[in-house]
Amino acid sequence: MLKYLSFCLLLASTVALGDNRQVIDTIAGPKATGYLGHTKTAEPIEYAMAELPADHLPADYDSRKFIKHPPIRDQGACGSCWAFASTRALEINLSKQKGEPLDLSEQDMVSCAKDAAKCSGGYMESANFLLSGITDEAHWPYKASNLKCKKTPKYAKAAEVKLLGSATKSPTAEDIKGAIYNYGSSFVTVAAGNGWGGTTGELPASACKSKTTNHMVTLVGWTNKDKWIMANSWGEEWGDKGYSLVPFGCAKIGEEAGYIVAGSVE
Repeated sequence: MLKYLSFCLLLASTVALGDNRQVIDTIAGPKATGYLGHTKTAEPIEYAMAELPADHLPADYDSRKFIKHPPIRDQGACGSCWAFASTRALEINLSKQKGEPLDLSEQDMVSCAKDAAKCSGGYMESANFLLSGITDEAHWPYKASNLKCKKTPKYAKAAEVKLLGSATKSPTAEDIKGAIYNYGSSFVTVAAGNGWGGTTGELPASACKSKTTNHMVTLVGWTNKDKWIMANSWGEEWGDKGYSLVPFGCAKIGEEAGYIVAGSVE
């Protein structure tokens, strides 16, 4: 399997969400050919194996029961799922460490991550931006827009950004479970398409037919019926207050996956 080839690209296609209409991001590649005028190769992320043996993982787990999670957010008409998925992973691990999540600025990441194209897309590797620090929402509120990067005080940073699996193999469900159990969540790719516009708490079977990864989300747990607990970035009107259950393997969820360990800001 090819790695380091994904970026969210804003498409004209939309998904109906009640009275709203939200864009679907598209993840595509290869980045070696460049995109939207960018030819720089994104900085690779190291691979890491899950640290918890599979036989020690519980049959079901929901990190929301043990860690205070940030509220569900809405990326709006901007192909910024890559920023929301990874920033949420950092917020959750910060909360795991300190007991309270910070409200971090996705706009800071959208505007300033060098290995991304703002509202036109980003890679899994764009999460490396968090290693240098990110400001909070109060200092730079989200505008769903290609704003120019600016200097801001940093309120949080990642100590580690890791991918699961290997350069030739996608991570297993056990790998992803280990990351969620140890760090609170895992940011992953998924193929969003038909069937994603409903407001129920579980994706229908029709939603599992999509084969082109085009979105990034954050997984925060799993059930004993082999379903992921997925946090989306399309607002609380989507799914079950912004969350949905997704069967393992549905819509290629977790074909690429990573986790983030929070560090301290000096």
